[in-house]
Amino acid sequence: MDRKDQQILQALRELHGPGTISFPATVTENYPGEDYVDVQDMLGTPFPEVRKRAAVDGGKGIVITPVKGSSIIVSKLSGIDSNSYVISMFSTVESIKITLENHVLLLDKDGLSVDLSSGKLVIKNNQENLKTLITDLVSEIMKITVTTGTGPSGTPINIPQLQQISQRIPKLFK
Repeated sequence: MDRKDQQILQALRELHGPGTISFPATVTENYPGEDYVDVQDMLGTPFPEVRKRAAVDGGKGIVITPVKGSSIIVSKLSGIDSNSYVISMFSTVESIKITLENHVLLLDKDGLSVDLSSGKLVIKNNQENLKTLITDLVSEIMKITVTTGTGPSGTPINIPQLQQISQRIPKLFK
């Protein structure tokens, strides 16, 4: 470890006060489905099962999974078993999972996933609301007529199915 690394470690120790320790490390395994990662400090010392978050309460709250091989800062938890560590800073993130009651928001390489086991979704900006947009679209589809040689066609033959879709929209969107 060079002098600059030692200065960083000392500054981190002073920042957290006596009895606590923080150090830079590299993620060796990230276990996306678990609340911990395995890391290795700058001297090559392995630290297995470093927590992604301090709380151990069944997955509620925010769980950030770092990318394998990324740099992190690990901090020792005080007041708990002396071998408990938690990630206190991330450099590169693989996923962010937020759990609040029955709702789960997951952001990862595949995109954004929202699971609202109870409740409804609102997607809007300062100009548009997705619920209104979809409702208007279905309403307009139900009005479609086609000009034919004998005059305009009648209403679409799938009106009952479109009405069912229209009734489902408020179940999803607020």
